[in-house]
Amino acid sequence: MGGRISLDTNIKENPSLQRFSGQESISDNDPFWNTLLSFNLKIDDYDTAEARAFDESLNDFLQSLMYNTQTTGNFAAFIKVFLRRSTELKTSEQYENKIYLWQTANALIILRYVCKFLTQRMNESEFVKVFATSASLPSSSASSSDDEPETVENESDTDEIYCNTAEKLLDTLIVILADLSVK
Repeated sequence: MGGRISLDTNIKENPSLQRFSGQESISDNDPFWNTLLSFNLKIDDYDTAEARAFDESLNDFLQSLMYNTQTTGNFAAFIKVFLRRSTELKTSEQYENKIYLWQTANALIILRYVCKFLTQRMNESEFVKVFATSASLPSSSASSSDDEPETVENESDTDEIYCNTAEKLLDTLIVILADLSVK
C-alpha cells in the first residue's frame, strides 16, 4: 500500500494500490512488491465505524483487482511473493530482521482484505482459480495451465501434495501460526 495508511490518507490516490489493481501485469520478482508491502496501517479494528470506513475506501481498488487479476495475474503474483517470503520467515525471526517481518505482516493484512472481498463476491471455483491465474509476462515463464503450479528449480517436491495454490497458501498460513512465536 506504500507509506502511512490511515483514515486521513487518500486511498484513491495511492499509486501502489492503483498499480496492483490496475491492468498492468506485475511479475512476482518485481521490486514493486517491496514498495507495496512498506506501509504503516493506523486503523483501530475495534472501532467498527473506522474499520468499516476503511473497508469502504478500499472497495474501488478491490473491485478493479477482482476483474483485472483474471488477465494480469497480479493477485497470483502477490501470493507467489508471500509464499516465497514465508519460507524465510523463521530465519528472519531468529535474526530479528524487523523490516522483513514488518513487510510480511503487511502482506498478511493485504491478504486479509483481498480474500475477504473476493470470498464475498465469488463462488469457490472462481476464488480458487484467481489464486492460480498467471499472466503471460515476458520476464517470467508462466505455466500453460492455470491448475498446474509453475515449476521452478528451487521449489521443493512438497508442492506436488497440493491440489492448487489456495491449498498451499492455507497450509503455509497454518505453519506460520504454529511455528512463529508471538512477541
